[in-house]
Amino acid sequence: MIGSAGGFFVAFALTPVLSRLFQPEMFGTFSTLVAIASTFVGFSTLRFEVIAQRKSIDSEYWSGIGAALSAVAAISLLLAISSVVAVVVFDSDTWLLWTAPMVVLGSLQLVGGAVYTRNRKYRHLAAANFFQQAGTAVVQVAIGLWSAAIGALIAGFLAARSIWLLPLGKIRGGEGRLAIRAYWRNHWVNGAQAGTSALINSASGQLVVLLVAALHGAAVVGTVAMAVRIVVAPLGLISQAVAAAVVGEVGKLAREGRQLEARQLVRTGARDNFLIAIFPLAIAAVFAPFVAEPLLGAEWRDVGIAISALAGGALFQFIASPFSQVLNIIDRSGRLLVWDVTRLTAYAASLAVPAAFGMSWLAALIMYSLAQVIIYLLLLWMVIGELSTSHLGGTQEV
Repeated sequence: MIGSAGGFFVAFALTPVLSRLFQPEMFGTFSTLVAIASTFVGFSTLRFEVIAQRKSIDSEYWSGIGAALSAVAAISLLLAISSVVAVVVFDSDTWLLWTAPMVVLGSLQLVGGAVYTRNRKYRHLAAANFFQQAGTAVVQVAIGLWSAAIGALIAGFLAARSIWLLPLGKIRGGEGRLAIRAYWRNHWVNGAQAGTSALINSASGQLVVLLVAALHGAAVVGTVAMAVRIVVAPLGLISQAVAAAVVGEVGKLAREGRQLEARQLVRTGARDNFLIAIFPLAIAAVFAPFVAEPLLGAEWRDVGIAISALAGGALFQFIASPFSQVLNIIDRSGRLLVWDVTRLTAYAASLAVPAAFGMSWLAALIMYSLAQVIIYLLLLWMVIGELSTSHLGGTQEV
């Protein structure tokens, strides 16, 4: 958390510089490329690096890491071929060719982070998180001062994520490499399920950028992506920390069968999240339309109204999203998958229907934010409801 937050604040401080170097259309094109790559990042490892964490024998663990890397190589190769076909046959933009390299380096963050966690190298993990967050913006600004082109934005993304090559050096000479095929045979079903779930989650998270790009163009998606960078990303850092605490605490209560306490933890946690976020988001919603242009430049004046439109959905996402993994903990993964599919469908409809009726991108963004409110209230209702009816492990409370 400290590493990510420190790096984010460096990147956030450089945002006014980036906004003056790169036009909304260019930033929008880059954000669309990042959204496409990010959709496949979790899927590309088939989450083998997570499944391997439960292995107590080191050789089996390294087999899982090797399997994750082989999955990344295979899926990235397919994406590279698809990108070439799209550019050569369908005359798509050449920047699509960068999708596969971005997936490779983005996936190495998952694998490298798992290696650091396994070896309890938390200082290294914090340093790598800081380097990635801060390094992306620093490299983009440095190259952008020389040549403000989309290549500068892509170079910053790739260069900063190269830090995750360092923990993979520990794999050299590991006997686990010899058992990669066996690991695939034993875990491909779990990997396919976990990877599919990650794909749906990633697609839902990136849908606002992808659909706005498809329906309204690169300049508008640049405005929306900048609003997300300013108002949603900071809350995401806090949300990740809250989610980690929730998994630990609810997991402990689940093992002990303390169902009522788990339910109360979710309720009080949701209330606390509301109190944390309501005031800064309310201030952002009210004042962003007045300060966006002086802060970011005249070309970015619409970022302020985009922030106002996104604030309501961002609030409820922050309130409820940390509790989604509770359904996995209490063995209700099927319900979570249903919710994931519902979220993806609702987001798609909220963005596509206004466009079908000729409404503006701002109307679509407001509908998207309202869909977030409903979807995350549904998640909270599902979690509390399942904790009210399910029997946790251990001794059941009366």
